Amino acid sequence: MLTDPVTGTSWTARVDGSVFYSATGGRERTKDCGSAPAAAEKLAADTWTRLRSGYVHHDPDALPGTPSMLRHAGKGVGWLGRAALCAAGGDDLFFAVSHLGGVNRLRLIGPDGALTEVAELDGDRLVRSLSWHDGDVYVDLDGRVQRVDPATGAVVDVTDVRFTLGGSLRLAGHNAVWFDGRDGVVTDLSSGRELWRRGLEAGEWEGHTPMLALAVSTTGVAWCTDATTVYVADLASGAESAVAKRRSELTDELWLTEDGRLFTSGPYTGPARYTVATGEHVPVPTGADGTSGTAVADVAMDRDRTRVAVLTTDRRITVVDAGSLEVLASVEVEHMVAHGGCAFTGTGLAVSTDHGCFARYPLTG
Repeated sequence: MLTDPVTGTSWTARVDGSVFYSATGGRERTKDCGSAPAAAEKLAADTWTRLRSGYVHHDPDALPGTPSMLRHAGKGVGWLGRAALCAAGGDDLFFAVSHLGGVNRLRLIGPDGALTEVAELDGDRLVRSLSWHDGDVYVDLDGRVQRVDPATGAVVDVTDVRFTLGGSLRLAGHNAVWFDGRDGVVTDLSSGRELWRRGLEAGEWEGHTPMLALAVSTTGVAWCTDATTVYVADLASGAESAVAKRRSELTDELWLTEDGRLFTSGPYTGPARYTVATGEHVPVPTGADGTSGTAVADVAMDRDRTRVAVLTTDRRITVVDAGSLEVLASVEVEHMVAHGGCAFTGTGLAVSTDHGCFARYPLTG
């Protein structure tokens, strides 16, 4: 069921074989579409039309794998190549970025699909990631880090980097790591105390793509600036170690866990997990078989870095346990062409797609 949040009008639709049924707050109407595939196609098309006109789907009792919320981001929304999201604390609200009217708009989406405008960010830059800490949202805007106060919409520059870098902001607990234009810096956000600093220079992948990815845990920091190696340092002792990649690759996402594991991902290779102490590595299950043209569209980890979510271009999210690499869930994403972003919320997954939709899917456990 879809509901117009302005008028309260509801719309329901279903198919039974070749017959399409719909109702707008009244008697159900029918249409024989001639075949079951044609009826299913009409259901998808009519649902999309209602979503684009402002209707919202909200089902708090949705079963795992089906959307508990689905809505369109707004008329004229554009796709810049990335969908940045993050949960608002430990609940099911989430922040997302939409490119509308030449502006990157930071928005807060409620469990029922209610949308609140939070702040305007530069529209000529790519928002690569959002992170939440203690009521503030931290934004990676093509390498420049900004802090947004959702209560006031105030935007403050944390760094003044002006050139494109990927994966250069990561949070874990109270710790945050970013690149300030010269150094990688780890800061305790609760006290403002600097915990680590090291000079870094972005590398290049095949002479054209800047490479500088960072990760942090409560005890360590990791960085990657070349195609072959990831480095890890202990925040207390400063001791550094090198982890050889499984192959030469562009890495633009890193995560460092509390149990000494490192997760990597890039646009041309699927995610992998490394054991820092031994260098042992293993691929993370993604559902992409490598033969049908399916590729990884986005990778996310939960706040405690115990689960991984991999969104693939065949519109499916595979949720994996970070320790055992057991597949915990598989979710089919609606109203996505081939790209999007995902993030863990308190009880599920938030999704933003290149079709201009926001969704949330509940998970078990």
